[in-house]
Amino acid sequence: MTRRSLRLSLSVILATVLGIVCFAGNVQLASAKSLEQAAGRTLPVPTSYGSTRYSAISCTSQDFCMAVGTYTNRAYFSFGVAAQWNGAEWHLADFPLADNVHGPWNLSTVTCLSPIWCMALGRSQGGGATFSELWNGKAWVRKDIQLNTGYLGTYLDSLSCLSSTFCLAAGNASGGFRDAVQTVPESAEWNGRTWRALTLPKLPAGYGFSGMSCTGVLDCAFIAESNYLPFWASGARLLALTGTRWTMLTPQPAPHGYVPEYQSIFCTDSTSCTVLGTETPTIQNGLHDKEIAFFATLSGTSWHTTDLPTFPLGQVGAYVSCPSTEYCIATIPAETYLARPAEILKLNTGSGKVTLMEKVGEADALSAPCETETACSLLVSSCSSCTERLVRITVPAPWNWTFILSALVMCAVLIGAGAEFARRRRVS
Repeated sequence: MTRRSLRLSLSVILATVLGIVCFAGNVQLASAKSLEQAAGRTLPVPTSYGSTRYSAISCTSQDFCMAVGTYTNRAYFSFGVAAQWNGAEWHLADFPLADNVHGPWNLSTVTCLSPIWCMALGRSQGGGATFSELWNGKAWVRKDIQLNTGYLGTYLDSLSCLSSTFCLAAGNASGGFRDAVQTVPESAEWNGRTWRALTLPKLPAGYGFSGMSCTGVLDCAFIAESNYLPFWASGARLLALTGTRWTMLTPQPAPHGYVPEYQSIFCTDSTSCTVLGTETPTIQNGLHDKEIAFFATLSGTSWHTTDLPTFPLGQVGAYVSCPSTEYCIATIPAETYLARPAEILKLNTGSGKVTLMEKVGEADALSAPCETETACSLLVSSCSSCTERLVRITVPAPWNWTFILSALVMCAVLIGAGAEFARRRRVS
């Protein structure tokens, strides 16, 4: 082989390597730009008067999302509202008023499995009835929920659906007897046709469910806590439901040994869960003081905890979603009095590394359900402007070095074969 042909072969090899690297780089760049392209998609409102507040979103792809919330008209009458995203714009998906629900009502959460199947939870503020709305691709159908208690203060705001024949809803119920407030947990199972009440665990007085995540049919983890100060010192607890058996999730995460509060939980299987929460060492003048934010990851039978570079998480709004066993996406609401914007964090469940992905100004509520391992959709709410918008973030996929090396070897083999063929032709 002459020097010229050798230089030519080396040039071809170098060009091939650069081409593959540039191609992979362009894929990464396109992923990073998806946040900018989806930002600012404002959700619609029923009319120009009144106020609309979306509270949850669920997406199955870049071309389908469903958001639910509450619309309040000028007469202060509230009712549920839903909007559907088709990949380019939002459209309202109106709810008919049911005969069995009287007075104001709202929607708290939604989970979609496909563009023709979504389940949303709602509650009548007047009569206290808790119900669900089932989306079939064209309309919403109301489904009553059977519960254990008949308290007026029943509220279900946690929902996990693994298929069209299994969902679990959880929350709490509260009522009064001789001026004594009683709070109890509530949960119900969807079997594809109806909702039935679950047998509840025995918890201390004042405890209810504030979060839940399922990885299988009746294989779920729950956050149980009390918002009442006399019971608060006992701290939040994590429970496991396996079939009909309730147990304490053992061991409980305790990063610093203080009173724990958990804002959100997400499990990828029965032995892998991630919890977002805070610990409070002391109480001063009846107020929580010195909150320490953290995330804890259960791997098998042990917890690994990492403090978060944010303070504090607040009582509501913090959310965690884990699209894979390697990392989770956490959203931390803004704090107006601290002049701190909302934050989107990437939590590495293996190393405990915390990466700040984005800061979102004037956002007091965020939810980040992830539809794939690299795509999450955020519902960004702002009290100052009373508007909600969709922001889609893409977590850059890790370099697939196996694929790249295989491609380089194949290119080298092809180039070598071509050079050998050319050499033989010259010799002959």
